[in-house]
Amino acid sequence: MPKRKGITTRNQILAGRTVSIYTLGSLLYLAYMVHRFGNSDIEFFLNTSLVLFLVFFIPHLAIHLNYYYSNKNDSFGYDDLKREVSFERDGLVVTYELDKVESLTQFRSGPFAEKRARMFPWDKYNYSIVRFNSGEEILITSLLVPQLELDIDDARITLNKRFYCWSPKR
Repeated sequence: MPKRKGITTRNQILAGRTVSIYTLGSLLYLAYMVHRFGNSDIEFFLNTSLVLFLVFFIPHLAIHLNYYYSNKNDSFGYDDLKREVSFERDGLVVTYELDKVESLTQFRSGPFAEKRARMFPWDKYNYSIVRFNSGEEILITSLLVPQLELDIDDARITLNKRFYCWSPKR
């Protein structure tokens, strides 16, 4: 039986840590500008800092919630010895053999797919659609499995690069 993984607090913290970096950057920007130019323009600097924070935070929060609700009650397991994957949704566990995987379509941001430095907080978010010979599909977001890698033939794997990897409804 494969070890099953669901959405963990650790995965959510790892996905969201970039927001804390942007928050700190916004606060440092505000502190630097007030120190350099004084309190006379604090309203301008506060507004600029808030706008910069929101420009990065709102899309990040939206994609995080989208991924969370896509795989909220799901769990995923992978057994490389038996060459099986199992997927649980709403209490129903289905096990598939890796040989029955028709295709694995991965959606990643350009920097993440090319293993470059990430520029936006949502760059590490990615999702995969596993399609089986029976026609069934499962959606695996990065909150469930941070980076899905199955031991299947490379010809069955497709990588799609996107600026913003919004996952489809389940």
